[in-house]
Amino acid sequence: AYFTYTLVAASSWFPPVATLVPFAAVMLLAFFASILAKRELAGLAAANSQYQIQHNHVAENSESIAFYRSEVTERDTLRGTMRSVCDASNRSALASIPLNVVTMLFYWGTTLVSVIIPGIGWMWLHDDTFTDYVILNNVNSLLSQLFYTLSMLPVLAFECAELSALTSRVARLVLILSDITAPRSSTYDMGSAYRRLAIDEQGISHLAIAIEQPGIGLVVQNLSLLHPDGSRRVLIRNISFEVGTVSSHSVLLMGKSGCGKSTLLRAIGGLLPETLAPAEGCDGCARVSGPPAGCAPGHMMFLPQRPLLLPIGATVFDQVCYPLSPEVADMPFVTALLQTLELNMLVVNVDAQRDWEWRSVLSSGEQQRVAICRALFHRPHILVMDESTSALDEESEHIAMSLLTGRIGIDEFADRLRSPIHLLSVAHRSTVKPFHTTTLHISRDGDVMQIDARED
Repeated sequence: AYFTYTLVAASSWFPPVATLVPFAAVMLLAFFASILAKRELAGLAAANSQYQIQHNHVAENSESIAFYRSEVTERDTLRGTMRSVCDASNRSALASIPLNVVTMLFYWGTTLVSVIIPGIGWMWLHDDTFTDYVILNNVNSLLSQLFYTLSMLPVLAFECAELSALTSRVARLVLILSDITAPRSSTYDMGSAYRRLAIDEQGISHLAIAIEQPGIGLVVQNLSLLHPDGSRRVLIRNISFEVGTVSSHSVLLMGKSGCGKSTLLRAIGGLLPETLAPAEGCDGCARVSGPPAGCAPGHMMFLPQRPLLLPIGATVFDQVCYPLSPEVADMPFVTALLQTLELNMLVVNVDAQRDWEWRSVLSSGEQQRVAICRALFHRPHILVMDESTSALDEESEHIAMSLLTGRIGIDEFADRLRSPIHLLSVAHRSTVKPFHTTTLHISRDGDVMQIDARED
């Protein structure tokens, strides 16, 4: 307003009016350019969020991913989200070019325009006011200041586009937090990422562990377990057992907390092979042999106490079929499993993406039942359970263990559930004992006492 009033007082009405024409044109271009930039900036923020979610998922579930042998699946998913970030960044940079060009043209064109407008006033309007050099110089200076001030507005338009993109993401977060259980649309694409996994056939690699073929039982013979801190302190002395063989179907490990039960499972799974050592006096006869870890019939599958759940955007099929593609899922079979395990809230729209944080929506017991449903779907030869039913009530635990061991089935899928899954379990509750043929009690001193089911 000050510059406009000064221009009118120093010259005439033409310079300030003529100034509004290029300014209005530039602001119109900046408006459309900012709309395009805002959309792409919002897309970049969304892609970054999905990458961070997937990265956190891998960091939090690294042990379970190693047990599932699903490194290839997670690697492909991370690569896909990273490609989305790169593509969104490129689109955002390209979308910002028009706004930057408009801003720079407006800024650097102020000097030229401030000379052209007084000249037009003298040539076309024959206004003698502009023939005075002093007045012409003053008008030129005032126009330069006016354009410099106005040129800040397109610059602010870009900042406003970034702020608007951030605001839209925050507004979406507020909506999700206000009703987290309501399914919403999501940009997370699970279909292409979680495809069929090439099962690792290398088995468990260690000097005392043999490479076996699918379907062979797990044999642990004359081994001791060392503490994983490198102190060579013995946790378990001279342990031997078989799972999934003719002589033994299922084994339960029990004992006080900290006696090494879960560490033994990690060692058998190949995560802590350096903790296995031959028992004293058994250097030539100590061994561990078994099927490769993975999620397929004939393989050995692990269920930790804290189940692996996929991040926001996963469908129920994705959770049950992991690490394989949901395309291999049989909808009636998965639905029947969910209903039998009393997961009725997940039965509706099992193939729809859920825009929620699964660990926040599902209780600990429901999470463990989802993991058990995953095991029933894949039906491995041996299932290693590390307190996998600790959050279940006794009735739900009995149903789950009966399904796993083939004691009960589902009428229309009786053939698929008839053969039992052989269990290697760690538990503190005695309610799981009837589902195992052998119980091994491990004392704090590392001694192992074996009790057969018929003796218990």
